[in-house]
Amino acid sequence: MPVPIATPRESAHGGSRIDVRLLGPFEVVVAGRPVHIGSVKQRAVFALLALQAGKVVSSETLCDAVWVEDRPASPSATLHSLVSRLRGALGSAGGPVDGGRDMLRTRDPGWVLDIDAEGVDALHFARLTGRARQRSGRGEAAAAAADLADAVGLWRGAALVDIVDAGYLGTHATRLNEARLDAIEDLAEAELATGQPAKALPYLEEHVEANPLRERAWGLLMVALYRLGRQAAALRAFQQVRVVLAEELGLEPSPELVEIEGRILRHDPCLAPPSAPASPDGGVWMPPAREAVQPAAPPAGNGVQATQADHGVQATQADHGVQATQADHGVQATQADHGVQATQAGEFADYSVLVVEDHDFQRRTVVQLLRGIGVGMVADAASGAGALQVLESGDVPDIIICDIDMPGMDGVEFVERVAESNLACGLVIASGLESNVLHAVEGIGESHGLHVLAALEKPLTARRLGEVLRQYTRLNQEGSPPAERAAVGGEELRAAFGRGQIAAQFQPRIDLTTGAMSSVEAAGSWQVPDGPAVPASVLLRALAREGLLVAFVERIVGDACGLFGEAGRAGIEIDGGMRVGVNLSLLPWSDASLADRLTEMVRSRGRSPRDFVWELDDVLLARASGTAIAALTRLRVKGFGLSMRHSGTGPSWTGQPGRVPLTELKLDRRLVSAATGDPSVLAMLESSFASAREAGLRVVADGCDSSATFDVLLALGCSEALGQFIAEPMPASELVSWVFAGYPGPGLR
Repeated sequence: MPVPIATPRESAHGGSRIDVRLLGPFEVVVAGRPVHIGSVKQRAVFALLALQAGKVVSSETLCDAVWVEDRPASPSATLHSLVSRLRGALGSAGGPVDGGRDMLRTRDPGWVLDIDAEGVDALHFARLTGRARQRSGRGEAAAAAADLADAVGLWRGAALVDIVDAGYLGTHATRLNEARLDAIEDLAEAELATGQPAKALPYLEEHVEANPLRERAWGLLMVALYRLGRQAAALRAFQQVRVVLAEELGLEPSPELVEIEGRILRHDPCLAPPSAPASPDGGVWMPPAREAVQPAAPPAGNGVQATQADHGVQATQADHGVQATQADHGVQATQADHGVQATQAGEFADYSVLVVEDHDFQRRTVVQLLRGIGVGMVADAASGAGALQVLESGDVPDIIICDIDMPGMDGVEFVERVAESNLACGLVIASGLESNVLHAVEGIGESHGLHVLAALEKPLTARRLGEVLRQYTRLNQEGSPPAERAAVGGEELRAAFGRGQIAAQFQPRIDLTTGAMSSVEAAGSWQVPDGPAVPASVLLRALAREGLLVAFVERIVGDACGLFGEAGRAGIEIDGGMRVGVNLSLLPWSDASLADRLTEMVRSRGRSPRDFVWELDDVLLARASGTAIAALTRLRVKGFGLSMRHSGTGPSWTGQPGRVPLTELKLDRRLVSAATGDPSVLAMLESSFASAREAGLRVVADGCDSSATFDVLLALGCSEALGQFIAEPMPASELVSWVFAGYPGPGLR
């Protein structure tokens, strides 16, 4: 489609208006002259402000967009510098701009770009498409087509393409690009409604070739071909999309597409062009404009409830915005219908699944897949916040399928929130991100006590989802269903703590080159009588909630000092010291005396701080406040070591030694386990080893659970490791016996 050439326009405030072009390569034009904005970070900041023209964008939002990783120690100061340079670039364009007003204004808690929204092509596009849909709803197809043609003509390429290629604003670009695809289909529908199939056909053919999974576009193409007298070509298009859907998603075409095929085969009068006589059942038939699944009442006792009274779930923008293009925190709920049946009838009929995915098409596809294999109750949410609203208002679903890269509350934070409140029985991580990120988030879920059934790369298929559901079935049949894990109550926790049921377990590390025990890890454990052990992260958060975390740390330190004494009496030296696996980010760092109290805990038991290394979480460390960083630095000054667990997600760890005086890098067990079969994870571990050595850090690998992993770690030059292949965690007395027995682990025999 022709692209309109922008010319200088007068601002409502007088003077030439600024034009910001985001629907393609980034451009800023003032008074007809391009403004050079140098660094990609400046462009990202300006683009984000332009997308919210006239509205305040917080400093935190801008920082999150600009520093995906390697966040500077003082991001606020760096951000102010970027804004200052932006102002300089805009001022250098010359001439009165917006009546001489300062366009880029400071407004608590951030900045506002005070320009006319019509000058931002992305906002102009949104206004045109919104007006077109209103006109289409009133039957004004020609006017709607004119607006949509103008809207699509604003595009000069993929949204924010040069900024996205540099690693910024990917989520915003995805939303804009998806809106463009919707607009193209809306335009085709409007032109078909005005009797112009020949006009719609060329770009519909290009559209389905570039986006072969968009069923609505295929339906419009089939109608256009039929109205041009090309019935055979229309039927070939149906067969083509059937093959694509089967190969890519394991799906049959939607009922809407099947209906179009049937009407074409029957030469249904409903497919006649608008100028033809009306069909017997009234009017000219068109493919549905939107696939809007209405919420159905869930079966009794089947998990997630989604009723209007409870959640305000309606397919209207006014309530919770459930419609595909406008959903934010909206939630849909659907009941399995007559789609593709499961391998065994009713196999998954009693299960409830919640799909959390911000991308509208992908979310609807997964819902269709689940319905197709017979899942009894499927709910979906377009954001982490929306999903929490459902979870906190209704029953806990059997399984949550969660994306990682979502705006606002990302998948990592959502998983943490779900774990804190015991809002899920089983979890499936699904993402198009790199496999090492998938494995890392899978590990985070497990470390928080969730039953992670799988970490799946997109696109999902019916076959793979069926396998995951059967895995969940096996868990239930084996007598250890995830649903039986109860929340940790305060009274129960305090009673267990008082009875000494919560104590330390110890896991040895070995030197891979010599086979000798190099150090020991200590972590808290609570084995509930006649029940499963409470996961460490769940235990820690419950202790923090009840104000018992410092007392718990003191108990772990006491047990560890007891092991030092018992080992010493047996003639065993723990030369490498004791690693205490307590998440220090949960401790009350606002208490300035905490570092002194931890030091006193150790010294009062006859040990030196140099015997202890505290473990930190990389994701939480990246969020640590200045007060926490200062307290951690005091611990290092007093002689304690600091180890950071590298999970492979969140900000790059390489910037952390400059913020916190680390002594050790610990590679998360999920990353280590994945290295044997994933070249990208292996490459990341190689890079981590090299960077750690350059930073002077000791490196240890968790998750040495097999001989294959053992061999990979040796090849990488890893010096220390721990895991099931070496030894499971055990009480102090068993550890001493283990040493005397000659390290009887499977990997050390």
